[in-house]
This record gives sequence, C-alpha cells and structure tokens, in this order.
Amino acid sequence: MLTYSKYPFIVDAKRYLSEAYGYQVSLKDLAEDQKVFELAKTRLLDAVREGKVRVFRGVNTEEEVASFYLAAAAAAAANSKRLEEMFSRSEARRAMEFLKGEDEETLLMLAKRLGVNVTLAHVKIPWSQLRNGKINYKLLRYAVPISDYLKIVVPVPHERWSLVNSMVKGGLVFIDEETLREFLSLASEKAIYKVIDAVRSEDYKPLLLTQEALIALNAKDSKVSVSQEGPNVEAFPPCMLKLKEKAETDEEIYAYISFLASLGVDYKTIGDELARLLKLSPGAGEALARSLIEAGLGSTYKTYSCKFMKSKGLCPTDCGASHPLLAYRRNLAKLKKPVPS
Repeated sequence: MLTYSKYPFIVDAKRYLSEAYGYQVSLKDLAEDQKVFELAKTRLLDAVREGKVRVFRGVNTEEEVASFYLAAAAAAAANSKRLEEMFSRSEARRAMEFLKGEDEETLLMLAKRLGVNVTLAHVKIPWSQLRNGKINYKLLRYAVPISDYLKIVVPVPHERWSLVNSMVKGGLVFIDEETLREFLSLASEKAIYKVIDAVRSEDYKPLLLTQEALIALNAKDSKVSVSQEGPNVEAFPPCMLKLKEKAETDEEIYAYISFLASLGVDYKTIGDELARLLKLSPGAGEALARSLIEAGLGSTYKTYSCKFMKSKGLCPTDCGASHPLLAYRRNLAKLKKPVPS
C-alpha cells in the first residue's frame, strides 16, 4: 500500500496538511509545532551525521509529511548544495528500506507518482550456466522507456546503470524486480530535490533548523562530534575551561559560546550557559541562543583562532594547537584511547 508516511515527497505537503488539519497551514506553523520541529531536526542531523534518515516509531502520517517538508525548507534556506545532496540522498535511502518490502502493485503506483512510466513485461535472458550445462535464465519483469530511464540514471556515475549494461529493445529498458526497487530509490532522490527547489520560494525560512544543520555539517567537516549527553568538558582546551568558569566581556562570552555552537551543541544547552554567564532567566537565555544561532553563530560566525585568542589575552597557556576546535578534537581522541593494562 502506498502511504505518505513512507514517501512524504510524493504529496503536495501544504495542501495535504491543510486538508488534514482543517485550516491553511504555513511553514511557520510547522516550525512552531515542537514535535514537528524536533522530527525535522532529527531528519537533518541524521542526513548529515549518519547518511540515512531513520524510520520513526509512533509518528503519524501528518507529522511525517510536515517534518519532511520543514526539513526540506531548512535545507533549501542553507544555500548549500552539499546539504541538499546529503538530505536528498539520506531520505532516499530511508525510502529504500520501505521499497524492499513493497509488493508489485505499490511499486508501480509509486513509479507513477514519481513521473516514471513502468510497465509489466516478461523477458528472460541467459544469466548463468549450471554445471550440468543447462542455462539459468533471469526474468526481467518490468520495462521503462529509455527517456524515462535516462532522466533518472544519467547523473549517477555507475556503470551498472549504463545502457550498454542493460537489456534494451524497442525503446524500452528491461529490468528485474531488485533493480526496479533501486531505480525507484534514485527516482525518489530526484523527487526530493524537486521538493527542495519548490520550497525555496517560501517567504518563511526555518533558519534555526538551517543553522543547526550547518553547524552539524561544520562539525562533521572538522571531525568533531558531540554525544547526545553534550560536549566532553574534560576535552576542553585550557582557554575554554577558563572561559566556561568565568566569561565576562563580550569577547570572552563570544569566544566560549561560538566554540560550543561550532561543536554542534544544541541551542538549549547554549541557552543554559548564556543564562548562567549573563545571569538571565532560563527562558531568556534560550531565546538569546536561538536568535544567535539563527543569525549564524557557529556556522557563519565561528570560533576565534588560537592566534587571535593570544592577541586578546584569552589564552592562559599554549596547548600547542592552532585552533580551539582542533585542541578539543585532539584531547577527545586521547580520552577515548584505551589505557594499556
């Protein structure tokens, strides 16, 4: 059965959600729904960190569609081709998990919704020779017009999808069931790209989600990761340990908070630190953290280098690194290294 919860990219999200909820739904409405926001955040962070979006449990169809659409909008707002590619590919890999268990009717329905013409066929080709000399044949049950086939596979640099390595006859490419499932996964990836392009024109931009995704991407690039429990304070370089204890000036607070943001620390934790350092209420600290991250803290506005920290008197001792993030990474690796018995 073809369901939107499995393949949220095949439905007009705003129209579907407006009909489901009984009122005109906007992107801002979705971003203000805490559960949808957290699901969208998970989709983006899974895409960046894991390369595949998880299958959610206890989530209804409306929440699946809403969180996918909100995450796509965040990817679009980032103006990062790499993030768009990671999100599209990771969502397509998630779709592939569902495709593996779909029956023929559902596969053909999905192909139609993806704009690909797939028809039933019954072509047998010699595949292997058994020891007794008999030929083992492979059944190609599906046919795709060459034009439809090429518009999906041309961007994929893999010889498997080359026409030279395919059964082509009468303007059709014949494929087996396993290949059809993988072909539909590729088609899904293209469909997700189209959703990102379409949502780019929306006036509202979920910038907090966008910045969280970009921060995670920056952390991935610098090979610095933060566990679900938060950053490991034991791995902090001396400068950040000192600033964590007592950051008072604007430069000190920026150096410390931008360090946390660059590590990919969530805005609530950053909000707690701001509230502690600036003596704000927890709510005010969280609001300030959100606005700073939306403005680009940790992605556009990054941590000071060690050279700059030294010039401002923020470096209590030379730890041998050129950047606090590199020092954190080095210290973290040392902490994870097993102690010889």
